Amino acid sequence: MIQFFIKIANNVIGKIIFVALLLGMCLGYGVLSRQSSFSGGVINVGGQSLSLKQLDTVFRKETQKLSSLMGGQYISPKQALEMGLLNNIITQQKNEMILSEIKDELGLTATNAAVQKYVENNPAFADVNGKFDRNLFLAYLRQNRMSESELASKLRGELSTRHLVHAVQGVAYAPEVMVEQAYNYSNETRQVIGLFIETDKIRLDKEPTEEDLRGYYEAYATERFMTPEYRAFSYLLLTPDALLGHVQVSESDVDAVYEERKSQFETPEKRLVSQMYFKDEESANQMKSRATPDNFDELAATELKQTPDITNFGYVTANGLTEELSEAVFKAPPKTVIGPVATQNGFHLILVKEVQAAQQQPVTAVRDQIKKQLAQEKVYDKMEGMTRRLEDILGEGKSLSDAAKELKLPLQKVPAASIAGIRPNGQELTGDVANTELLQNLFTLKVGESTPVFESGKGVVVAELLEIIPVGTKSFEEVRPELAQIWTRDQQKEKLKPLADTIIERVRNGSSLSAQATFNNFQLIQDSKLTRLQGGNLPMPVVQAVFNQKQGVEGLTQTPTEKGIYITQLNYVSHPAMDKDKAGTKEITDNTQALIGAELLSDVVGSYAADIGVSVNEQEIDRAFSVYKNE
Repeated sequence: MIQFFIKIANNVIGKIIFVALLLGMCLGYGVLSRQSSFSGGVINVGGQSLSLKQLDTVFRKETQKLSSLMGGQYISPKQALEMGLLNNIITQQKNEMILSEIKDELGLTATNAAVQKYVENNPAFADVNGKFDRNLFLAYLRQNRMSESELASKLRGELSTRHLVHAVQGVAYAPEVMVEQAYNYSNETRQVIGLFIETDKIRLDKEPTEEDLRGYYEAYATERFMTPEYRAFSYLLLTPDALLGHVQVSESDVDAVYEERKSQFETPEKRLVSQMYFKDEESANQMKSRATPDNFDELAATELKQTPDITNFGYVTANGLTEELSEAVFKAPPKTVIGPVATQNGFHLILVKEVQAAQQQPVTAVRDQIKKQLAQEKVYDKMEGMTRRLEDILGEGKSLSDAAKELKLPLQKVPAASIAGIRPNGQELTGDVANTELLQNLFTLKVGESTPVFESGKGVVVAELLEIIPVGTKSFEEVRPELAQIWTRDQQKEKLKPLADTIIERVRNGSSLSAQATFNNFQLIQDSKLTRLQGGNLPMPVVQAVFNQKQGVEGLTQTPTEKGIYITQLNYVSHPAMDKDKAGTKEITDNTQALIGAELLSDVVGSYAADIGVSVNEQEIDRAFSVYKNE
């Protein structure tokens, strides 16, 4: 479903819509600290069923994705429920199950050939030359712990869903009147003049007293001056670099690989080539009767007026030429004019001036290179095996310390860190433990419990909780400077509105905003092409105010923001000429059609749902997830 909206996300209006849809489809959090005894499906669609545990897994994974999307910003389970994110995920899962039923009923599927073509054309699996690299593909499977058949099954489902979505979208039509309204709304421009009064520029005539600061401390202590909960933990890190010492490569291994991959260590044959280029074959044949190895370049320059960059190919390999030229050049005897050779560009006479024979590098020259390649290949196999053994050890109920001893890996410790990865001194965690998924999971554990094994950076990481350092409050002296800043800021903000009122009154009595900006040393704002979606340097609340205010001094508007207050005056409104903007009209038409297609898809899903049979056990879901509401 998300793939359906990627096209919409490529433009300004679409990005706004796409963010809203993404929030509706991909948010969530949670590991249920008390698992429900309910074993049935909480979402049932036709013959499909989604268990409470599966719903929780989706809830957790999608929130972790969102945390990464938002730069690691933490959303608590309680906040997630208050935002209604669980309901959005339930809707998403229900719709995906309905789509699956529709595909089965209509017999929609993707062939093996289509799946294979999709994989082979995926840029993620392409080498530097843009060709499919099976090693990259296999590395992806290892990283995601997935077999080829599992990936094929997943892609087959996604591709067939895409067929269904595109079929519905294809019948969507954007009415002309709707396109016109959308175009006028998004492209209307307004000319505005204004000024910005920065909060920091307001001067105060007094300093805060001790009583003032104490009062602010009491008011803000539990809101702004709490220290977060910290947790101390140990962790074990498995990376290829750390495991290089655990693998050995023998001389016989090197010799065997050298023989197996001998062609990789061969310098291919090279030929020094010159050419003459002609548009027709007759001209090429006439020149060939006159050309010799001695006068070839001279004739190309004097009679054909070819520049050296056209005549001289330089040293080339068979893979460096087109198929037609490659076959001719590498069959030609040295110092012989051959051709004409026909290509899609015309006709060529070729002179091979020199041949450098292919050379085979001896095993002694590439022994170290092969050893390194073999070690890297073996270390990934070693890492996969050690990861499985690590999971088995922890699954047996043993500690992370026991695992470290058995696997002969160092156990490292973090004395204290918050769920956001911040130490008490304000420094951020770095490296593989700066892992949002790991930290969020760690804060659901009891002392002595371990997290699952997570993919992280260069390898995998697992942590064991050692200590919980509860939430605290900073002392008055610690936060005295910050209290003074808050007090000062509040006093400055109190003076902003009366000052803005005075300036507006002056303008209405004959002054101007530009004069007031100059006189008071405030920032002057002038924008002649302000639109609803492109607000220039103005904050969005100010842009919204501009598009709601009347023209002239009577419509003067003040808009408070975090950094200060804006006073704006609307001078002119310009309506767009849609018939002169073909590209913009097409973009709006495409966006509108895509949105109508999305609505049609929703209608299709809804109509099928009534026939298929859909049930959601809301009572059981609410009961199980209520554990988060009390946090």
